[in-house]
Amino acid sequence: MNDVETLLEAVEDKILERGRAYYESGMVQDLSGDSNGNFTASVEGSELTPYKVRVSIDPKSGEVLSYGCSCPYEFGDICKHLVAVFLAIRDGNYKKTGEIRPVDFSQCVEALSLEQLRKLVVAQAERDRDFENEVLLTSGCLNDDQVFSKIKEQMKEAVRFGTHGGFIDWRGCDEICAELDRILNTAQDRLEEKKLTLAFRIILEIIRTGVRLASIADSSSGSLTDVLCRSQELLQTCCKEISDVGTDKEKEQCLDRLMKVSQEKRFDGWDDDAYSLLHTAVCFLKEKNSMKWYAVLNAMKEKEESRNYSDYALEENALLRMESIEKLNGAGAGEEYLYANLKWDRFRKMALERAIEKKNYLEAERLCLEKLSSKERFNRTDWLEYLYGIYGFLHESGKQADTAKALLFTGSLDYFDRLKELLNADGTWEKEYPNLMNDCETKLSFWQYQQLLEHTGEHRLLMDTVRKYPESVFQYGSLLAPLFPTEVFPIYDRAIRKSAEMANSRPQYKRVCSQIRGLYQSGGKETAAHLIASLAQTYPRRSAFLDELSKLQGKLSKLK
Repeated sequence: MNDVETLLEAVEDKILERGRAYYESGMVQDLSGDSNGNFTASVEGSELTPYKVRVSIDPKSGEVLSYGCSCPYEFGDICKHLVAVFLAIRDGNYKKTGEIRPVDFSQCVEALSLEQLRKLVVAQAERDRDFENEVLLTSGCLNDDQVFSKIKEQMKEAVRFGTHGGFIDWRGCDEICAELDRILNTAQDRLEEKKLTLAFRIILEIIRTGVRLASIADSSSGSLTDVLCRSQELLQTCCKEISDVGTDKEKEQCLDRLMKVSQEKRFDGWDDDAYSLLHTAVCFLKEKNSMKWYAVLNAMKEKEESRNYSDYALEENALLRMESIEKLNGAGAGEEYLYANLKWDRFRKMALERAIEKKNYLEAERLCLEKLSSKERFNRTDWLEYLYGIYGFLHESGKQADTAKALLFTGSLDYFDRLKELLNADGTWEKEYPNLMNDCETKLSFWQYQQLLEHTGEHRLLMDTVRKYPESVFQYGSLLAPLFPTEVFPIYDRAIRKSAEMANSRPQYKRVCSQIRGLYQSGGKETAAHLIASLAQTYPRRSAFLDELSKLQGKLSKLK
């Protein structure tokens, strides 16, 4: 839970000290809070006009629900003005205002006459363009073209408002995506009302806008990905319904539009999104428009080959061709194309899964072994897992055990117990175990080997690895300390000192203190106490570190 104290502890030392100075200098003005936990304040700053700060806190739990400041600070969520207000709230230095009683808004609306309500709606629409658009779209007075035109303008306006100084930062991108998501809800409403072609146009326009944003905006928050994924899913649903109940003209128009949009310049470099549109369009495909369709696929293939990108886009192109062949020429022709393109992993996996579904396990085995014998570099795990399952179907326990061992050596540790079960069944486990563990030490990564040692209870060997890699004491110290205290506690001491030497911020100091607490809880109480005193002497100028060490010392004293 993020209460005031937690938020303050996470603030950078420099900002915390500046905020404290603001608070102690009396620069927080007119701070007031009501019983619902809503606080407002003015904080004097470098500008003539004080900055406005708002904070909302759950009055029961103390959790900070939201906060904001009107200053232009861009290097974190919490500025010095917010710090000053948080400190004032924590200390109770604010004016308490009366309780704001909740009002049943619905009852208030019902109490209005129709004429009063009409005047309020018109007046609000004159002040708020978004509200005006909402009324227009809800009223049913606009035809589909007018609705679509309004929605396009809303998207453009959202992009304009999210652009600051000619650039769309992550905040602006989030604001735009929030509006696109709201418009997507409108499209979903139209879909549920069976206004399918209007829903199609709106969703496709959202995707076009989203792909454009991907090239010009900071979309690192993930909100744009969410909008595009939801849009693609809704578009698939919409196209499926049009394919089922739409007229031939509507289907052809949708197909043409999807092909045209997928070729727009904005999709250059965003192959996934372009191919997603075309995969969705396959449901509209007919023999009469196949030439135009394959011309699009050929153009995309030529472009991808010329750019020397990864093979992913070419594989996607081939997969789309197979879907097209199955749609136009039937399953048999699709199967033939599938086997002609086994060089692509997704094709081979598709063929393999179809063979398993038909219980043709020998064919499935052949497809796996052929891939595993190739000299190219690839992830072997997927194919070994397929093979392990196939040998289970074939009751080939020896081959299944060999496959389980191969999977174990790739780092799939859950296959250790499966291998043990198989070897126990044929009575060879005790004999194989020593050699198996030796192989694991050389073939697994260090941390995977440690996990396996913990799982098998090989504590002496695990202790040897901790001596070799001291940082792992933070993970395994509590397990090993009762067994090897004279070895574990000195390793803890050295590792914590090294961690403290590299720490330079409060979050890192807190991590060091957490490591000391782990040492204490593992039984190294004397070592922990000595370490706290030693670190305080070693770093007397790190005020934040001293503060955290003091807090830790107080907490540990209560545990005695």
